[in-house]
Amino acid sequence: MRQHHVAREKAFVYYSGKRIAIVDPHPASVQDRDGAVPLLQESRGLYPFIERVFADTAYAGERAANATRVVVEIVRKLPDQVGFVVLPKRCVVERFFAWINRNRRLAKDFEGAVASATAFLYAASAMLLMRRLARAELFYTISPQGDNTLTVRNGRRALLKALLKADRLDRVKGDEEVKALIDDRLVSPVLRRVLCNPTNFSFNPNSVILAKVSRTELGDFNALVLGLLLMSHAKGQVVVSDFGFYGRDIHSRLIREERLIAGVNFLSELPEKLRRTVLLINEKIPSGTTVEDAEELARYERLAKGANGFLDFVAKAIA
Repeated sequence: MRQHHVAREKAFVYYSGKRIAIVDPHPASVQDRDGAVPLLQESRGLYPFIERVFADTAYAGERAANATRVVVEIVRKLPDQVGFVVLPKRCVVERFFAWINRNRRLAKDFEGAVASATAFLYAASAMLLMRRLARAELFYTISPQGDNTLTVRNGRRALLKALLKADRLDRVKGDEEVKALIDDRLVSPVLRRVLCNPTNFSFNPNSVILAKVSRTELGDFNALVLGLLLMSHAKGQVVVSDFGFYGRDIHSRLIREERLIAGVNFLSELPEKLRRTVLLINEKIPSGTTVEDAEELARYERLAKGANGFLDFVAKAIA
């Protein structure tokens, strides 16, 4: 429940050990048990449903125990413990520190102000949450089951809750729909090996990832899942030669952010919403298109049908 720094300490309240609920940095001269009191009191207004918190022995005593109605359970060393032993619940907190410390600004206490330190901690926690949201959206994007029906929305919520509580896809626990959704994706040994093992590369925005995803070797389904996964996590420019196969409505944001370079064989390959967004791209280079696609591109260039400019555009596009 704490992390030591040279000048100050940070007390946290976690929800399910997966994301920060409240951050309350305080000077290192303040004892942990004293810093826990305002933290627990603040949590009652924001998270009244929390009934129990787990803490290490630094928070033992009447101050934290009597601060609120929340039960403070101290996770102590085992009576016969010798050497290093992973203790229940405390390892969850230490794991969270490892996750957020992957952000360089949080590797050490670089911040000069408490407000900026708090902001970066919340930002790191938000990044973890957004990655899990992206995974939930990815599963429904692969095989859509309706546009925005109540069943789909409820299914996404259930899937997101299950993903938030699991550190690996093959350990996800949920209702029958969630389990079936996960099992359907992991039935492929290729996807199980990729999605359930640590990655051997980084999505660092300063790095370049060249991925050969062969539909012939992997099959369409495996290639689609891996391609969507790479596109959803990439931080920089995304280049996709077969965007007609991989393109989904969620990729409209790549176009808005001007991070997409894509090739499409036929406009009809794209979903309707995504196709309209693609047609609004300023830099389009038509080559070897069908007559229908050439005429549609000409209309989006505001060329009057039958005019010389329209006919010239179509002729160059289909050449």
